[in-house]
Amino acid sequence: MSKYTFLFIIFSLFFSVSSAKAQSDLLITEIMYDLQGSDTDQSGISKEWIEIYNYSLEPIDITDWKFIDSNGPHGLNAPPINGGQGSMLLQPNQYAILTGNASLFLANHPSFTGTLIDTVMYIKNISDSLSLRDEAASTVVSVSFSSSLGANGNGKTLELNSQGVWFEGLFDGGTPGEENSIWQQNPQPPPPPPAEPPPPPPQPDEPPPSSTEIPSAPETTPDNTQTTQEPLPSEQQEPPAKIEVYLSELIPNPLGADSDLEFIEIVNLGDSVVDLSGWTITDPTKIFVIGTDILLEPKKYLVFYAHETHINLNNDGDTIKFFDKNNELKDAIQYGKTKEGFSLVKIDGSWLWTQEATPGEKNKLSASSDMPGTETQTIEPNAVAIATAPDINEGVSAVKTEKSVPANNNADSFFGQDDNEQINQLKAQSSTWLKSKNFLVLSLALLLGFLGGFAVFIIRKKLRA
Repeated sequence: MSKYTFLFIIFSLFFSVSSAKAQSDLLITEIMYDLQGSDTDQSGISKEWIEIYNYSLEPIDITDWKFIDSNGPHGLNAPPINGGQGSMLLQPNQYAILTGNASLFLANHPSFTGTLIDTVMYIKNISDSLSLRDEAASTVVSVSFSSSLGANGNGKTLELNSQGVWFEGLFDGGTPGEENSIWQQNPQPPPPPPAEPPPPPPQPDEPPPSSTEIPSAPETTPDNTQTTQEPLPSEQQEPPAKIEVYLSELIPNPLGADSDLEFIEIVNLGDSVVDLSGWTITDPTKIFVIGTDILLEPKKYLVFYAHETHINLNNDGDTIKFFDKNNELKDAIQYGKTKEGFSLVKIDGSWLWTQEATPGEKNKLSASSDMPGTETQTIEPNAVAIATAPDINEGVSAVKTEKSVPANNNADSFFGQDDNEQINQLKAQSSTWLKSKNFLVLSLALLLGFLGGFAVFIIRKKLRA
């Protein structure tokens, strides 16, 4: 192989890696899925559109890419086909609009001068999953949503903010090709509707009982004194039950194909059923919205696999956040470099690495001293806790795994369990290993010393001869 051939191969590998990295730096940032009135024109062509954004430092070529909605993959028509404009090469920090009707989009947005790409688009109004695939049929970006997030037929769009959370935009018609109206904001959920007014008191001018009615006698106590029943307080309501739903386990780098075996697990530690409709799980590039009618029973687990969420847990570190339907952060986990076959579980209030993945079951620690991110040393209880918990500033889904938490397992026992037995096993194994290591090192040193002395003896003997 010549030097030039070798350099060409190295350059090709570098270019392919850089290109793949650039493709992963693409976001879907705005969705117009439910317009006021009809979503299609008179000929049945969709008026819906989405906005994408290249937030990398490199151009991204989307030629031969596919847009996927519930009706399947659709090709992207390179401008100026069907009224499109601009280029299929997106520059850094550049937006582009994908729409089902480029000509009608320009008629509705006459001041738009950015990149506009025509495609086929039929987005469902209740919930849907949208994604883009590159020329190699690899998913580059994916997002799921439901109408509970807003923008359902009121002329507004769903917009992504800088925290990776979807909100209803502020402006009619959206902000195509521009920074989202809520990008730097964290809008608060709408206030709850006012409580119904109490029923009016009885009118004093009600007619007296007729002569045929017999008034009831007042109740009497054993001492023959009259008593009256205390009136029930109006509008008396029990306080709402505390919602205790958390992230409990995830496996970024399973043995085998990551896309088939990666999962994110949540658990309901409360005492009441929780409706998870509209709750979201996010990483820095994707959002998974839990669909409607997903109820999580008390003391039960719910497992979402990667083929449902389209969230790919990175092996070299990632951040996973869990939001309720009001977009309030409920839990989060940020982890570093992983090792194949290890999962992250929440035990004793910390995220720990373990070789015993338990989707849908109580978390366990494995008696292993070879944890990701740790050195070969005596393991203390927190030595494996390299992941940090939620002090860091989604789609229709079916329940795949749902098993009961042990009856005596409440919030304190789940997150505050003292796994002394397993920790002691870790310590004992590590201590034994260290002792055996010291013995091997000492033996090797003695052997080298003996060989060195023997060599010196032979050399001296030859010199004397």
